[in-house]
Amino acid sequence: MPSADIRTVFDIATWFFKRADKDDVYLNNDKLQHLMFLSQIHFALTNNNNHLFYGTFICTPQGFEEPNLAQILKFGLPLIETTKFDKHINNFLDLIWQKYFPLSANELSTFIKNSDSYIDSYNLEKNIPLHLEELCHKFKSNLKKESSSISSTSNKQKVLISQNGPVVVSQWQPRKINSANNKEK
Repeated sequence: MPSADIRTVFDIATWFFKRADKDDVYLNNDKLQHLMFLSQIHFALTNNNNHLFYGTFICTPQGFEEPNLAQILKFGLPLIETTKFDKHINNFLDLIWQKYFPLSANELSTFIKNSDSYIDSYNLEKNIPLHLEELCHKFKSNLKKESSSISSTSNKQKVLISQNGPVVVSQWQPRKINSANNKEK
């Protein structure tokens, strides 16, 4: 069985939530699942198919999902003690954050759902745990051809919580007043 550097999926999820708090941005559950999947794939590709964390992904209509994390997050963010990671894990997660967080959840979903690993897995029976080695093998070619084009099209957006839920915040741009139309009489 492959080894994992981090014991639980919740430790990595907590790292991503803490990073979102640090950057003062909102991280929704779908985007978290995408970040979790991409971090597991990238880690396995760069570390001889070793797992970043012990966890299993299943294929859903939104992309790949870690079912234990999805079930817990239905009730909100659990109280989990923050785990201190080695410097190489922190640096690795930082790279994943910088590369993929600027993309919206829909952009990440499209990126993942266009991969051969998703297309092949989606047609299988529901709720079957997927093997990381197979996912990596199929996902590797998509990373090469799409990662450069997808990262260049995104803009970093700041999302805050209002009384109505998450909102995208942009810089205030006052409209220009045309002096010819607004003559005082």
